[in-house]
Amino acid sequence: MNSYGKKCIFIGIESDYKSFKEEYSINIELYKTDNSLEMLNAINSCELFVGNSSFCAALSIGIGKKSYIELNEVNNYLFFNDYTKYFL
Repeated sequence: MNSYGKKCIFIGIESDYKSFKEEYSINIELYKTDNSLEMLNAINSCELFVGNSSFCAALSIGIGKKSYIELNEVNNYLFFNDYTKYFL
């Protein structure tokens, strides 16, 4: 995030965005949308996806985007392919 922070956007709900900013002390732009097609287009326009195991992650994996997915205690689903990596 230190290297790419200014080139990143946060896609998701506002409460998760606030938690992310507090936890990581980084200020990136929130991409506001309630529309899954807009989310998909935003993810598709990016070089890569970094996020938690979420709906946005499922979209990213589904379109074959290079993805780095944080595993968590609740929503873990694993897709094994050559473009998805997982981290804790």
